[in-house]
Amino acid sequence: MHVLYNSRNCAVSVPSRVSSEARHAAVAKARHILDQRNQVEASRLLTSLRFGYFEEYDTVFGEWSHAQLHACVSVKDHDHLGSAGRDIAHQIARAFSDAGHPVDAIAVHVDTTHVSPNRDPLALTPKEVKRVVTWIGESGGYLGDRNVAGSGYFTYASIEQFYADLDLPCSPESMSGTTLQRFVEILTNAPPAHQARIVAAIIERCQPGPQHAHRTDALRHELEGLVGRVMGVAVTSPNPVSASAVVRHALEDARELLRARGATSAVDRVHTALHGYLRHLCEEIGEAMPEEATIPNLLTRLRQKHPRLQEVGPRPQEITSVLRSLGGAIDALQPVRNRASVTHPNKELLPEPEARFIVNTVHTIFNYIEAKVTAPPGDRHEG
Repeated sequence: MHVLYNSRNCAVSVPSRVSSEARHAAVAKARHILDQRNQVEASRLLTSLRFGYFEEYDTVFGEWSHAQLHACVSVKDHDHLGSAGRDIAHQIARAFSDAGHPVDAIAVHVDTTHVSPNRDPLALTPKEVKRVVTWIGESGGYLGDRNVAGSGYFTYASIEQFYADLDLPCSPESMSGTTLQRFVEILTNAPPAHQARIVAAIIERCQPGPQHAHRTDALRHELEGLVGRVMGVAVTSPNPVSASAVVRHALEDARELLRARGATSAVDRVHTALHGYLRHLCEEIGEAMPEEATIPNLLTRLRQKHPRLQEVGPRPQEITSVLRSLGGAIDALQPVRNRASVTHPNKELLPEPEARFIVNTVHTIFNYIEAKVTAPPGDRHEG
């Protein structure tokens, strides 16, 4: 919930009792005053966002009191309010006051149960946001469990610092609700690039442990996949069983670079990881390759000599053709690494979409080879 106006610093929540007659009369009068003042945007929002006028009945004094305006808005409408939302809210509050129906607070709630047709297709869905919350855990409506060490429990101060450390333009202190409600609202409304950074930081902050059975390897892998997807990196990052320590280190570097800085920064490391991985597989089957062997050289030798790569299913010619084409594509990465990555001082870096394309290509080859060489004997003929 975002509080746009709060005249008395009162508690802002939707009251349990509502005066329907007062609500309709108050909204109509306030809208008329806004129209007279030519405050077009305020009048339009009061109507289009369908603000409800809520009052609680004071049983002691026998009168309606504590009037507040509330609206449940889509993510698109919430974003449209932007920085002007508070100014518009003040105009609306003044109109209600002049109409004889003063309001103490004006707030909007983001409806995260429906996905807007205009949402960014890369953005996290409400269900995926819930998966992130599942990884963190919750207690009494708050983010994390304050009674469990290492739970990643967020206080109001620490959630503010969390976004500051990520250098994201978020202001949870201006919001109402619990730390859980604020986190969900911010994550839901953030652009995909910011969502990726938030989820990656959550994975790092909330580590698995004996007291956190819900933080499974499967869920971590799922969240890492979400980070890649919202950044536009569609293919899951490989996690090979048959790999040297050098390869694993290169892959970990690539994952961290993808999370923190994007695909452009990860091109060199994924290339290094694949080259090392293919060389390691050659060594495992006793195939000595020269130091200058390229990725296509290594890939060709493995295709010819590795027992698990001899069988490629019922369409061997087509699969072999695809492998050769991908090998040629990888061969073209060498000048890209040297002239358009951040590894070397270059004036012009590879644009992010092209970098994602390269990272996805490498991941595709990686995952295919790993699936073949680690498949159980019964799955050997699956291409």
